[in-house]
Amino acid sequence: MPVFVLIKDAHLYPTSILSVRIIITKGANSDELIFPVQEEIRQHWWWKKWDIAVNESWIGHTVQLRIVVEYRTAGVTHTVEADNIIGTTKAPFDVYVSGDHWPQPQGWFNGDLHVHSDYTEDAIEYGAPLPMLRAASEALGLNFIAVTDHSYDLDNKKEDYNQSDPTLAQWRAFLESVKQMNDEPTSKVLLLAGEELSCMNIADENIHALILNSDQFFYGSGDGGKNPLNTSSEHTVSEMTRLLSKKTLIMAAHPLEKPSPMERTFLQRGVWRLEDFYNRSAEVLQILNGSNDTAFKQGLGLWVHLLLSGRRVYIVAGNDAHGNFNRNRQVRIPFWTIEDVSHHKQLGWARTVLYLGEQKPNTENTINAIREGCAIISTGPYIVFNVVNEAGLSSRIGQNARGRRFRIAWEASSAQEFGALETISVFQGVIGEPHEKVSTVAVDAWCDQGEFHTTADAPSYIRLSVTTKSQNFCYTNPIWLE
Repeated sequence: MPVFVLIKDAHLYPTSILSVRIIITKGANSDELIFPVQEEIRQHWWWKKWDIAVNESWIGHTVQLRIVVEYRTAGVTHTVEADNIIGTTKAPFDVYVSGDHWPQPQGWFNGDLHVHSDYTEDAIEYGAPLPMLRAASEALGLNFIAVTDHSYDLDNKKEDYNQSDPTLAQWRAFLESVKQMNDEPTSKVLLLAGEELSCMNIADENIHALILNSDQFFYGSGDGGKNPLNTSSEHTVSEMTRLLSKKTLIMAAHPLEKPSPMERTFLQRGVWRLEDFYNRSAEVLQILNGSNDTAFKQGLGLWVHLLLSGRRVYIVAGNDAHGNFNRNRQVRIPFWTIEDVSHHKQLGWARTVLYLGEQKPNTENTINAIREGCAIISTGPYIVFNVVNEAGLSSRIGQNARGRRFRIAWEASSAQEFGALETISVFQGVIGEPHEKVSTVAVDAWCDQGEFHTTADAPSYIRLSVTTKSQNFCYTNPIWLE
């Protein structure tokens, strides 16, 4: 079980870290570990990982971790617990110690498609150093992550994030760092280099798009706060499809996540509009963004509307994690207050699970699987299915099935951490109709499988979902019936 300590800005405030004390509590029992460090730190970013041996009695339970750091700066010794940020709770970290791997069927691989690293850094937010991010991803059982740092940060000067750098040294360093880490033979987590681009929607508001696998940097500075007198970004989302190369993927980032009143007023932020999708600006929607909230439910509705209108668009999940491995600390009022938001936008909470067959994840096959809709989104359980037509030909999620009569075979599974399976839902949509036909099956098991039959007299699709007794869920992308 890894424990990370991060110290930021010691190049401005030289710090000597003296010791780290970790107290682990389960029920009435506690264990205390003390690690002398005695290290002087003058780096912009410093981090260290301690691997804690797991006691068998912890498996299948939640334990509490108190992390106490003793350090000295400006000749004064301080002791802090959890962090030294004014206004946060300092509460112990709750950690569920799982005895299971993340549930996923053979040939499927899971990842987080919206993550921020230390190349996202400004007056409001920052991510985690890339090696630290990879180490945390490996501990969580992620097979891949998309590192999507803000366009308005990737063009900063390294020494001053308030200044833009026309040489794009940070962007180039970011690409090189990702390449070097992926080339390491011992690496277990694929990093996808990306950019969270600020661009303008049809209503001239700033919205965000995730750009993956691009050798070209796209400027998007409108809502970065560098120029309060100009909050318009350089590109419209509709023109991005003309600017991207064939190997590059664009996804709508948290399309219906409403900005705060302050963000709307001072940064001109908005949401993706329906007309933006009719312009074919994005074929992939990241509707699940670290929280089962209203924006996610509205995103599901938007996606279904597009499917019924005949658009072949697909959904993925990410968490928008800015170094949030266990607890989310975020700005509440800029330059004034920071708050803790538990179980919100944490690395790996929601995952995109891709079918890659016998191949291991690499940049090309991962991008292709996302683009082709060979994906499910999940907060723990999984459900996958295939469709077999009258001729016995089988189709997977994201593919087409031709015929009139079809057999649908599904399998689903969960784990103790996520709760037993409770409801399987089957959605069949006919292109041009206003609503999907929905049927449900009640289950009470950790894993299950079944099949049913359907007919299609017009172009349509089938998609499935599963929920658990703990309210975790999984949604598949469609199989198209032609």
